[in-house]
Amino acid sequence: MPDPTAGSYDLPRLREQIRALFSDGELRDLCMDLDIDYEELPGAAEVAARGLGSRASAALLWAIDAAESRSEALGLVFAAPEFNRR
Repeated sequence: MPDPTAGSYDLPRLREQIRALFSDGELRDLCMDLDIDYEELPGAAEVAARGLGSRASAALLWAIDAAESRSEALGLVFAAPEFNRR
């Protein structure tokens, strides 16, 4: 198993796992349960900018931009090593 503190990660594999485990519908349901307006959620790039600032890697920013859904992009931010080391 890769070391989560190593700073490098397999973005395609991570993307597959997030896509397999989460859906936009599940994210919408969670927002409803928490009384949060799904449409008002910040984009993943904004979450990365607020939470990581200049520590967001170029690979992470690329992956966010390439994500196929909002939940996938947010999952990439939350799973990124730099986010988990803050």
